[in-house]
Amino acid sequence: MGCSDALPLNLQAKGVSVAGLTLACSDTSASPINLCSFNKKVDDFLSGGFPIGSLIEWGVPMGKEGRQLLFPFLANVTQGRQFPPSFVLWVNGFKELKVFPPAWFVRGVVPGKVLFAQSCDVLHDLKQVFLSPVFKVIVLDTPQYLSREDCLFLKKKAQRHKQILFLLRPYRLNNEKGNVACSVRMNIWRDQQKDTLVAHVIKGLTDRKLFLEEPAAQFPPNHLLATDGEVRKSNACLHSFGM
Repeated sequence: MGCSDALPLNLQAKGVSVAGLTLACSDTSASPINLCSFNKKVDDFLSGGFPIGSLIEWGVPMGKEGRQLLFPFLANVTQGRQFPPSFVLWVNGFKELKVFPPAWFVRGVVPGKVLFAQSCDVLHDLKQVFLSPVFKVIVLDTPQYLSREDCLFLKKKAQRHKQILFLLRPYRLNNEKGNVACSVRMNIWRDQQKDTLVAHVIKGLTDRKLFLEEPAAQFPPNHLLATDGEVRKSNACLHSFGM
């Protein structure tokens, strides 16, 4: 399976308990229209947040801390501020990016509501994840193999299950090479001189920029997600669904 640690799984059941962790499909009957961050400046910038049932593409150059802007949205999902507390799956496709749990938890993400996996070819290794509404938000961090058809497939599944899929690229996006499947495309990076996070929308909303005074990350730039042990534990949970 190449660089992947992901394993086959079956997520068709309404609720499954694995090692004391119950993953239940979210109730999508009364979902809000947008997923918000509960940061007024960010939500106003996004005209209310990211649309539920969409594929969102972010350009987050390595070492520029753009991923920090995701934490408020994930905290919302796992805490249940807009809808019942739901699960998040973060799939890491970049081996050199290490996982660092405190970065998540200090920003409000509920530890028991987030799972991690590692895969370079996510649709080969974890395709069944996208056939189920178990995860309200799925983050594909630096996937190595995603075609135009793959992105359209992801968009279709996000719409069907009323999820949001974030597709993170380790470089700045531009309009010369677009992505028709994505509802919103934007770049996020830290301006070191002004010590601010900058978000620049290039598709889905009018061309606009946000300058956010967000404290610099208190962990190395190449450490973001969780420890290798946490990744192995999450993969074991995913594996248990199909065993």
